[in-house]
Amino acid sequence: MIILVKLFVVCFLSVAAAFHFYWGLGGRRGWQVAIPQRADNSPLFEPSPGATLVVGILLAGMAAAVTVFSWRVVTSMPLNYQRSGIAVLGLIFLARAFVPHPSVGFFKSIRNTQFSRYDTLFYSPTCLLAGLGLILIAWIG
Repeated sequence: MIILVKLFVVCFLSVAAAFHFYWGLGGRRGWQVAIPQRADNSPLFEPSPGATLVVGILLAGMAAAVTVFSWRVVTSMPLNYQRSGIAVLGLIFLARAFVPHPSVGFFKSIRNTQFSRYDTLFYSPTCLLAGLGLILIAWIG
């Protein structure tokens, strides 16, 4: 069972990283539903290609960290530090799902934009599952 959780989390992080690399390198498919929007459907912010690539690198690094921890790849970092790092990542994803922000998370107030529909159906539930999965991986190993 835990192997399925590990695979889900690593696949989720890898796919999210791939999308960010695609967007950072100039791809546009899916871009319009990836940026939170105000009530008037204008983007909440305009991420630069460099910032988008940095997010992709961070997501890929998270996938690598979960892989290293999950499959007990020998590193110089103590296992307790790895476990703590994975748990913190889980808390970050849980915070993303439950953040009290008007545009994102389960408790958003702006619900009539294209982004908000995707956030309700996909982004927030996936962040919730990834967060719970990361905490489970840190707890069980």
